Order: sequence, then structure tokens, then C-alpha cells
Amino acid sequence: MKDQASSSAADWSQDSAVEQSPLFQDIDRYLINLWLSSCTEHSFEAGQVVIEAGTRTNEIFLLLSGELRVHVEADGAESLRTLEPGEIAGEVSILTGSTTSAWVTATQPSRALGISREELTQWVQQSHQFSLNLLQIANHRLHSSNLHARHQHREKRKLQAIAMTDGLTGLLNRHWLSLNAQRFQGVSVLALDLDHFKSINDRFGHGAGDQVLQAVAEQLRQGTRPHDAVMRLGGEEFVIVVDMSRGDGDPLQLAERLRVAIEELHIPLCGDEGADQLRITISIGVATQARQESWEQLLERADQALYSAKNKGRNQVQLA
Repeated sequence: MKDQASSSAADWSQDSAVEQSPLFQDIDRYLINLWLSSCTEHSFEAGQVVIEAGTRTNEIFLLLSGELRVHVEADGAESLRTLEPGEIAGEVSILTGSTTSAWVTATQPSRALGISREELTQWVQQSHQFSLNLLQIANHRLHSSNLHARHQHREKRKLQAIAMTDGLTGLLNRHWLSLNAQRFQGVSVLALDLDHFKSINDRFGHGAGDQVLQAVAEQLRQGTRPHDAVMRLGGEEFVIVVDMSRGDGDPLQLAERLRVAIEELHIPLCGDEGADQLRITISIGVATQARQESWEQLLERADQALYSAKNKGRNQVQLA
């Protein structure tokens, strides 16, 4: 993967990349040239892989010219940093004895000196300043890697939260339910449905319908405990999972409080006189999980209770 050429008798200590390299800061020029005279120069074409992730490398690369890019995926989609002349690559793997964690690829024709593990060991033994330089570089790289890892973790959590959140109301969604439903034990379920929601959309438009859904969602959020799960499954359908293990939750009383709170809502809508007096009501079916009852069976009983509330005139709570 690398084109190699024997090192020349050039005075490497006078090379601009070597002079500016933090690896040789405060090191005598004569000693630098003596050390580098045994190193091998490598040439890389643009796009050529210098270090492959997941492998063990026996040398670090001191970039003399060109540019190297460090990235975490083989396709280079996610770049960590760009290395310029004077910087080194592969030092963390050498120092820790572990496999490489990232790819290093030449972005343009580049030259680098290969410094073997054995040579590094000798230089460390010969110069305390070199040891300090190497440790400072490695510490900076590890710190940058940790920052990147934390950033990636935060981004992953954000994406997970987006994937499990209803975009309109901010409540949990059906995807969250599919991932967590089988863990529910000893819970009660409130299945809720807005009464005559289609007529709201027909009369005021879907924008107004969205306002209603958002207002109802906020009321459900405020009316439940932090450890209860409030979800919008789609359309005007909502589900609340009530944690009964806390001993402070009565699902029937909760359902009735929510029903009253929604009925008392006044949602200002534009485009129609008197719209702010629009009466929103909900029907609720309540079911408490029986021993060894599956989530699917529990939800089905809550849905049946909801249908019963609808059939009996709406704006009421029915127990399964």
C-alpha cells in the first residue's frame, strides 16, 4: 500500500516539517538528524490509505509534505481531523499497543517518514524531552478523541430522541412504544381519542386541527406524572401508560381529571368567529394489566373500553 524509498543522507533536522513538528520541540538538531537518518521515507498518492483502522502498526508517520486525513469510516464520510506537515499519525496505537481506531488517508500526493516502534523506544530512552513531547501529542489526541466520542454520543441520543418523538406534539410515538411495550409490567393503560376531530379539520382546516392536537398533548403532559408515558399513536389517538408500581396513581381518577381538563380547554383558532369557544372533548378507555397479560392483550382491552365510551355518547371514561 506504500511506496518506499531509502532515506537519503539529507540533514532532516533542517526540513521545515521536522523543524515545526511538536515531536522534536526543544530537541538538539544534531540528535534529530542522527535519529531520522535511520528512518524510511514513504510516498503516497492521493486517495491512498496510510493507516487502516483495526490493524496493528509498527511505525508512526511524520508528514513531510502533502496532507493526511483521519476518518472513522473506510469511505471517509466522517472526518476527525486533517494532518499537515510536521504532524504525526499512528502514535496512540504504538503507545497503547492496541489496534488502530481510525483510517488515515492521503488527500493529495504526500511524503512521510516512517518511524518504527523500536526507534521510538530508543529515542524515548535517550531524551526525556522527546518522551514529554510524545506524551503531550498523544494526550492531545486522546483528549480530542474523547471529545469526538462524547459529541457522537450526544448526536446519537438526539437522533434516537427524534426517532421516538412525535414531530407535531413532542410526545412519545409509536416507534418508542414498539421498543418498550414488552417491558411494561403491572401498568394501566388509558386509550384516548378526540371526539369528532374530523369535523374540526373540515370546519377550520388541518392547521387548526394541529393546534388542537398540540393543546391536547400539552394538557396530557401537564396532567400526568413524569414517570408515566404519554404517546400519540397517530391522528387523534393517544395512549398513556400509567406506572402502578409507585402506589400513587389511580388510573380512573387520572382519566377523569384529564377528561375534565380537556373539556375546559379554550383553544384560540383563527378564521372563524367564536372559534375560541370551540369545545373539545375526549373519550377514554382504561384497562389495568392482569397477571401474565401481554401488552397486546392489555391494549386491546383498553381499546374496547374506548369504543364503549364512544358508543355511549363520548366525553366519558369507561373501564375495561
